[in-house]
Amino acid sequence: MRVKGEAPGEIARALGDKVRQNEPMSLHTSFRIGGPADLYTVAASAQELVEL
Repeated sequence: MRVKGEAPGEIARALGDKVRQNEPMSLHTSFRIGGPADLYTVAASAQELVEL
């Protein structure tokens, strides 16, 4: 899914260092393939996922 307009910047500002922009998905897949994700984050818990 592409995040368009001003949303990526707004989300990145809201989440701070919890989110990375243009993160290569090849770093996170077993076959080491995949292009850049508009936004990438990892939730530490189910509650944090809900908050994200």
